[in-house]
Amino acid sequence: RLVPHGERGMRDLGEQVERLLAARESADRLGVPLVINARTDSLVLGGTVDDAVRRGLAYLDAGADCVFVLGIRNLPAVRLFVDAFEGRVNVLARPDMPSLPELAEAGVCRISFGPGLMGLAYAALGRAASQLLSRGTYPPDLAKRPPVT
Repeated sequence: RLVPHGERGMRDLGEQVERLLAARESADRLGVPLVINARTDSLVLGGTVDDAVRRGLAYLDAGADCVFVLGIRNLPAVRLFVDAFEGRVNVLARPDMPSLPELAEAGVCRISFGPGLMGLAYAALGRAASQLLSRGTYPPDLAKRPPVT
């Protein structure tokens, strides 16, 4: 995936393939059920679709279960990668992305929410703080508690 902290870019494809092969081999040898979701940042770093496909196919050949292609934004691009990787595609859910049913229909095998869920929590906290500061009333969600197990 990415190069060491502080540097920009991606690892050399051969080096990344070696790392994925080692991870798959170790998991298999130890009997650990491991899902390898191999990420390529080709698109967001200015690379081509062809480069993202080339890297993703190499990752799958090395034992990855799916490929996380950061930077996919629309349904035609989703379908292109679904076709290229035989459905073994992970996408990042965002408000500007196709809906969950559309992604499922297109054949995406995994949908990540990344930091988006934390953003939802921060937004709810901001709304509650504004409500408390402006009106002094308690937001109904203040009564929510985690289930006791």
